[in-house]
Amino acid sequence: MLFEAVLAPAVERRRLKWLQDLADLVNELVDRFEGFDPVDLESNEGFISGVIAASNIALGTHLEEKLEMLKNVLARLALGESKGDFLDKQMFRWIDELSPEHFIVLEYLRDPRAWFAAHDKPVPNLMMGSPLSMLESAGIGVPMGVVALVLHDLGSRNLAQGDIGGVMSLDGMLSSRIHPLGAELLAFVRRV
Repeated sequence: MLFEAVLAPAVERRRLKWLQDLADLVNELVDRFEGFDPVDLESNEGFISGVIAASNIALGTHLEEKLEMLKNVLARLALGESKGDFLDKQMFRWIDELSPEHFIVLEYLRDPRAWFAAHDKPVPNLMMGSPLSMLESAGIGVPMGVVALVLHDLGSRNLAQGDIGGVMSLDGMLSSRIHPLGAELLAFVRRV
């Protein structure tokens, strides 16, 4: 009784919203990319598999950041930008498993110096320190207690260096700590 009265309508609302988001995505692709024909999507098996994977994830989240990433990946698949079945599936798995905080930290680790510039923050003028202390001074909006868990998660998935302690020069503190798979993930979830 509770499911039918309370949960079923909420789940159905999410499903309908997601289906509308997918329709809007296809319409946007038609408008933005000359020659894009949505009829071709019917025979694009990678895209169809992606829609199924993304839909399962979308129904299980209320986080707009994740929904946006899912749509961005589907847009790439619709445009023929697959990474191959294995990596496409892996990318969806990471979107499902990781939180927006993971992606914030991953983006910072990609290029700390660029992160400071993009956020109009001065780079601390330090002679020596750790990449972790530099991340803390960046004020990325993720509590440092959470950052420790995020770094562990990113390291265990081979997306970024998990241990960013240790003392080094300013250039060392501002060096990228992201792995190639992490860079591919960030690029794949970005808007086309």
